[in-house]
Amino acid sequence: MLESLFAPTLGELERALGYESTRQRVIAHNIANVNTPGYKAKSIFRLALSQAQSRQNDTHLPNVPSPNVTAPEDERGIPYEIVTSEEPSIRPDGNNVNLESQMVELADAELRYRALTQMASRYFQGLRRVIGGSGR
Repeated sequence: MLESLFAPTLGELERALGYESTRQRVIAHNIANVNTPGYKAKSIFRLALSQAQSRQNDTHLPNVPSPNVTAPEDERGIPYEIVTSEEPSIRPDGNNVNLESQMVELADAELRYRALTQMASRYFQGLRRVIGGSGR
């Protein structure tokens, strides 16, 4: 009974937080390799949350083939795909990391992560109110 009270919302929040956390790590890796000759930028494939939701709802989306997949799931079993960018490099060393776009992506991922943690906090505040606590 308690599982049905907590599972749907917390499960979704946990998966979304895991996705954003992984996204931040991928972007940080790109930024760390901005001066590595021949390095190709990587990104996290956005279908991951849809796949996680469809797995939970037992409806399956068709698999999208991706030849550059390096990690199908993280250590928590959250599905994601890290794809290597096929964009050509304009630099002579073959590196295709665009530092400005990576910084924008990092700021976006941080904002999303912060919003998700606020949602989780509000969820628990609501539960405390329901149980009879002060909610603070």
